[in-house]
This record gives sequence, structure tokens and C-alpha cells, in this order.
Amino acid sequence: MSDSMTLKKVTLYKNNLAFFEHTNCCDGEKKIAASSSKDGHDSYALEVPLETKDLIVDTLSVTANDGRHCTVNFDSCDTGKNDKETTADSDASNNSAYNFDIGKGKGIGDFLASCIGSRFKIKVWKKGEGGGRVDNIETIEGLILTVEYKDVAIENSDQVAQDVWSMVHVLDTVTCTVRKIDLQDIVDINILDQYLQEQLMKKLSQSMKLRMPE
Repeated sequence: MSDSMTLKKVTLYKNNLAFFEHTNCCDGEKKIAASSSKDGHDSYALEVPLETKDLIVDTLSVTANDGRHCTVNFDSCDTGKNDKETTADSDASNNSAYNFDIGKGKGIGDFLASCIGSRFKIKVWKKGEGGGRVDNIETIEGLILTVEYKDVAIENSDQVAQDVWSMVHVLDTVTCTVRKIDLQDIVDINILDQYLQEQLMKKLSQSMKLRMPE
């Protein structure tokens, strides 16, 4: 297993951010406790909350006191496994992907509803005082909080379509404000979560391979 890093120092800043310094020792008895890969390199693990992963990835800095080169592996549960364990984990990982609600008959509401808690940047048409669209686009960034249904009257009919996706609610984590967005006003969507980006590409690749002839 990879040896976990010990929190050594925390520096707080006025902008609600902090600098966390983690450390570990490779000398003497502690070196035995640290895991070693096949080529003899020591490896350590640092678990981070998913909601702050992007910030940590952007600001992470790793150094060794003796000047040795350091390599960082993201999304790794254990970098000290042997080759067989690593291969088995890789095969299992390649056969699974995030459960996006996409495909035939699905809409943007289904997709967003399967991404609750993820960070998005959404461009929408602005609305005027009368509720109509104006020739201007607004960008809203935040976490997907919820997606709601509504009943919609079918045109030229007395029937009503039930449970039609209509609104997405986005939480602005800076101001803690919830913004309500009409799905019909969405121009485009940008997935900001790196993990979801990778998983979406993986999911689409898997869907394509399933349709390919043997």
C-alpha cells in the first residue's frame, strides 16, 4: 500500500483559501513502511475531497529534500501495487465509467440530472422585462443542484405531456446563490470537472464500441 502523507502545516489566507503542507520521511524505519514500486521508487498517497479536486490539482506542488525527481499520479488509489494488481485494477477501471444518463431518447435534462453536484459553466439567453429573449448571452457558473419537471400541453391537442424536464438550478458557491435556468434558454454547456470530462469521453467510447461489429 502507499503510505499516507502527514499534515505538517496549514497557512490561512483572507480569501477563504489555505495552504496545506503534507510531509513524510523516507529514512530509516519509516522507509520500510513506505511502499515501493518494482523499480524501487517510494510512493505516497494523498486523499482529497472531490469538490475541491480541481483547485488542488491546479495548485499542487511536490518536492523532495534530497532533490530527487517527483512524479504525481492523479486518480490513483494505490501507486505502490505490483504489476499484476495494477493490470487487474486497470482492466476493471477500463470496463466501468460514470453512469451518465445519455443516449437515444434522452435530453439535456436527463444528462444534467445525472451530474448533480458537478461544476458546470452554462451560457444562456438573457430575458427582457416581458420574459422574452434579448440578443445577449449570460454565463452562469456553479454546481448543479437539481433539475425539475413540469407538465407541458401538447400543441394542437388537449393532452398534456407529464414530467418534462424544464428547469435546472445551479448553486453559485462564491455567493451561495441558487440560479434558476430554463433549459430552453441554454446555448451551450461547459463541464468544468476534469473527472467528468474524462468519464464522458470514456462512456461515449464504450457506447460506440458496443455498436461496432465483432
